[in-house]
Amino acid sequence: MINDISKFSKDLYLDEIEVKEIIRIMNNYCYTDLLSAVYCINICVNNRSALASQMKLNLSLNLCDKNGTAEIKKYCEFKDFFNKLKPYIKTGIYDDPILEDFSEIKFKFNGKKYNTIIGTGYNSSYAQLYFLEPLALCINKLKEITDIIKYNSNIIDYFEAYNISDNKENIRIMCPSNILFKRVKNYFSEIDFKNTSYIHSLVKFNNEYIEKKHFIFYDNRYYPLYNTSILIDMFDLYYSELGDELKNKIVNNGIYFVLNSLTSIDNSENPMIYFPIKLYEGDFDKQTPSFTFLARTTKGSTIVAINKSEYDNNELEKIINKLTKYLKDNQLKFIEARSRSSKGLLGLTITDKSNLKFILYDNYVNLSETSHILGERRLNNILECNALDVIYMLLFSSGFDEVESYIDYNDQDEYDQIIGYGGDSCRFFTWKSMNHMIAKGAIKFGMINTDINTTDGFVLDYYKKDIKFFPWESSNTFLFENPFSWNIEDYGNDVYLFKNKIIKSFFGYVKYFSNNQLIFFAQNLFFWDKNNIDKYDQITSIIDDIILRKLKTCFEYFQEISIKSSKSIYFLFMPYEYAKKVGINTSNTDRLVFGDCIEDDLSLNIRYTINYDLLYKKISESNDRSVENRFIKELFESIIKYYPQEFDELKEYLNSTSNEKKEIETIQIELDYMYNNSFRKYHVGDYDYLKVKKIIAEVCMNSEIEPGEYFGTDATFKIRKMQKELIQKFENMIYEYEQNDLHIKLLEMYSNSVHDTYIHKKRYSMVNNVTNEVLSDVRNNIINQREEAKRNSRTLLYLIESNLYLARKSSKIIEENDLRILLAFSHWLVNLNDTADICYFTEKEAHISVNYEYVVDNEFNSDIDDEKYTKRVYSNNNYIIPHDYNDNVYIDRVLKAFECETGCDLKGIFDICYYLQIEFLQYDYSNLENNVYKISKEDLIENLYNIVNELSDENYTKPQIEKNLDFLIINTNELKTRKGKKDFFLPFNERENRDNRFEIKPIVLDSNDIIFSPVLMKNVHSLWLDGIMNFMLPYEIGIPETRKMILEWKKIYEDKMVYDIKDIFLANNISFVKVNVQIHKLDKSANYPNDIGDFDVIAIDDINKKLWIIESKFLSLVGSFYEMFEQQRNFFKKGKYIEKFQRRIDFMNLNYKRVLKSFGFYDVSNYKILYFMVFNKVIVSRYRNINIPLISITELEEKIKNS
Repeated sequence: MINDISKFSKDLYLDEIEVKEIIRIMNNYCYTDLLSAVYCINICVNNRSALASQMKLNLSLNLCDKNGTAEIKKYCEFKDFFNKLKPYIKTGIYDDPILEDFSEIKFKFNGKKYNTIIGTGYNSSYAQLYFLEPLALCINKLKEITDIIKYNSNIIDYFEAYNISDNKENIRIMCPSNILFKRVKNYFSEIDFKNTSYIHSLVKFNNEYIEKKHFIFYDNRYYPLYNTSILIDMFDLYYSELGDELKNKIVNNGIYFVLNSLTSIDNSENPMIYFPIKLYEGDFDKQTPSFTFLARTTKGSTIVAINKSEYDNNELEKIINKLTKYLKDNQLKFIEARSRSSKGLLGLTITDKSNLKFILYDNYVNLSETSHILGERRLNNILECNALDVIYMLLFSSGFDEVESYIDYNDQDEYDQIIGYGGDSCRFFTWKSMNHMIAKGAIKFGMINTDINTTDGFVLDYYKKDIKFFPWESSNTFLFENPFSWNIEDYGNDVYLFKNKIIKSFFGYVKYFSNNQLIFFAQNLFFWDKNNIDKYDQITSIIDDIILRKLKTCFEYFQEISIKSSKSIYFLFMPYEYAKKVGINTSNTDRLVFGDCIEDDLSLNIRYTINYDLLYKKISESNDRSVENRFIKELFESIIKYYPQEFDELKEYLNSTSNEKKEIETIQIELDYMYNNSFRKYHVGDYDYLKVKKIIAEVCMNSEIEPGEYFGTDATFKIRKMQKELIQKFENMIYEYEQNDLHIKLLEMYSNSVHDTYIHKKRYSMVNNVTNEVLSDVRNNIINQREEAKRNSRTLLYLIESNLYLARKSSKIIEENDLRILLAFSHWLVNLNDTADICYFTEKEAHISVNYEYVVDNEFNSDIDDEKYTKRVYSNNNYIIPHDYNDNVYIDRVLKAFECETGCDLKGIFDICYYLQIEFLQYDYSNLENNVYKISKEDLIENLYNIVNELSDENYTKPQIEKNLDFLIINTNELKTRKGKKDFFLPFNERENRDNRFEIKPIVLDSNDIIFSPVLMKNVHSLWLDGIMNFMLPYEIGIPETRKMILEWKKIYEDKMVYDIKDIFLANNISFVKVNVQIHKLDKSANYPNDIGDFDVIAIDDINKKLWIIESKFLSLVGSFYEMFEQQRNFFKKGKYIEKFQRRIDFMNLNYKRVLKSFGFYDVSNYKILYFMVFNKVIVSRYRNINIPLISITELEEKIKNS
């Protein structure tokens, strides 16, 4: 009889009446059947959150009579038993959601992999696993704890395929499946009760709390009760009896074990992490403070972790003050208190240029003790947490840069208080999962309450997604000892890119074999001479291309080597000089690859380097696959002494495919401007964009814009309402920094983006002699890269012009973090302005949404397949101007008109451009940054004067040269001028009415010097030259006669295009082609209507019975979103071009037989009518759905060829 149910449970509320009813039901059943039935209910993953009900069942099982006779042998009997229990095991308010993991989580203990469950009802149970091994070693219980871990893991292994979640998120208790019921029955029939008795003896408790009970004694043996907390309870049993000194030792060792595993491949003499460390005060033997670890970040900061449980508060405060003072005095020195190699101990000095930050953790690791956090605000540069939180940060952060960002984040005022469970990790994972910003909008939260499963829920997702493809079967090799050492990306085609978190320069490609082994192609930038990094990029690009292609086509042959050897295959690429240094034979200069192979118990390890110049030359010259196949043969050749047959099979396959089309192409593009490929890369991250969006949200709220969705001109009005304040905030940020320094940094970035845009356009047309699959992949990649470069260019251009416009005297040099924020801000201002322009013209393409935190988002809802449209644009050759006599006449007219209106000679401007593209290198100049230079204006004029007058018949004076040069120098005071009027807004999208913009005046005058980039001089040269030849001047204001000449010239080609279309038909053997057909004059006796207009082109293919009707349209190119939508509106909305052509199409559909007869054709049956509106460029309708195909003249030619 139950007198006081509370004595059976410490933490759970168990209803006494319900327990009595359950006991009443159980008393009727055979006890051994009850044991398996309750075990089945409790192990069922779908019932995980019904913890109170599970414990009621376990308690009732413990207290019932054990004398019943009713059987539960069949599933129908089990269902009947469950239904009887159902009224008394309903979920209730005391049940919290618990993770429903079962076999996903793995961890290593004493070098071996085990499965475990972290959905235990305890928070932070995953991190506690990392203190099991130091606990076992400290108390000399390694075998006992290993056996318990193995017992728990074996249960998971046994039931993994049968215990399947229904993936519902609600708290529920349900009848387990028949397959699980049968599996449990088998388990109880197969179970080794001797082993369960042994395990019970290891976790025997002095109390009878049911939540800590894992076995039940019956019939002289111990039967298992299913309870997920067995490891937690075992930890509590051993750990709670220890003193503080041993607890601190276990906690610190747990962190050391993790650090050692994470850094196992880091043999650097200047590592990013040191552990444990001692403060060095002139004498290593002196009793100086020891700390858990020191980590350096790429931002130049230093993080010191201290177990604060080892100190009282006053002592800890004194230590922090001492370290801070030593830093200020440049006397902060540490020595690593362990020897990594024969070279002895590592030490380092931290200078006052470093920011010093602290992680102060306590020794809380026992989950059976209660812990929760009420998130108080932190002291600057100090994070206080527990040891479990440290484990989570070490394992799940992307690196110590992210840890530093988290420490800094805690200094920010986004909320008053945060409530979490178990420690700081719930806050860390909330912050991390929300891209480093919890409050993303304008609303400040008073209190944030994190979910009870925040911490271990993140862990489960990480296992399912981020390390899903980690090679657990290879986890005994030093490379893959710890899954958390790597950031893993799915690279497609079952290939995974592994990037080491600790050694940022170390990465490689992994693909798995069917025998659970793998092939790994690794590279390490650490080996490379930083001065040759641009050449390294080219080398690795070629190697990566070959390897990734061959991983697909040769995979089965690679796999045969692994199957035969039962080993993984590791390749490590080394630079040529380093390879020679470590003993790789490079004497045969006719080889493409030099390498060797070392076989050990677990893997084949190939070290190699390449003969880069020869490889590049051979691939460039090759018309087939022979060179890339030779590369793979030589790469694998070093394994021939181990596996000759498998190598011969690979070699035979490669030889058989050597005459096929190439899978690798190298493209050599000759540049007519100076370009240095070594440049700093600035990565604007999600956090940077979110930080700016938060500013936009605050402005949105201040502007009294209500949450909701806004379309069309309403959206434009809302954006314009915010724009002025946003621009003011943006410009206030810029005001803080020294103008010239910022300009040079931005100019370097902008030059690289413009160069990429130019190069990728060239590359697209030059890739040809490869397989169709490779061609498609390469071209898609080129499109993505070029479009990204174009977007970046617009962002940079807006920031450059804003910076140049804002005259100031600030001397503050901008740091990288602040520069990233400016770039993000510029990005959003450009995007919002584009959205405002789009919405002004149409509601179909885009709109904005404002959420409850006033976060503003651009929403795009176009019916147009933008990817397909972009591919059409790239594959299209715009209508070509042939440069005949008439063209030359108009070119001369344009040049003369331009000179009359501006006083500048375009040919002279082009001479200056070319000089600053490359010729300047022969004279005095200063290199300010990569691709950014400064030269004397006076010297430039003098040099140009001498060069031009020596090589040309033109006699230029120095004043003429200076005037031409001044045309290219930006007037920073007029950057906000449009149509001759200044505005508050920078009209960066304006082309026609803005003649003073950096894109076409890319030179900045600095006293008597000019600052320029050769890339941009090439760009402005092209803008004028291509603009004239495509009838789109870089600007139109102030040069009406020049524009008039361009329009006259353009009109010739508008009229001429129909004749070029005629020539295309004739060239493709369609001989009957008529242009400008007035149908009513064709056959007066036919009485055709005279109100449907001319047919531009009618072509008749009497052999294939096809009648082509072509409407020819010549449209100007456009230079901005605004121009594009203005053109769209004029053509598709205001103009009646579509309707008129449709009338002609309708007429022909009804009358084509009569028309054919009028043209002299008598067999007029079964003709197919093809109609197209043909343009000089690729175009789609953004205003309305149109059934008439809109194609370019290039696309028409392809259709005629394929018809």
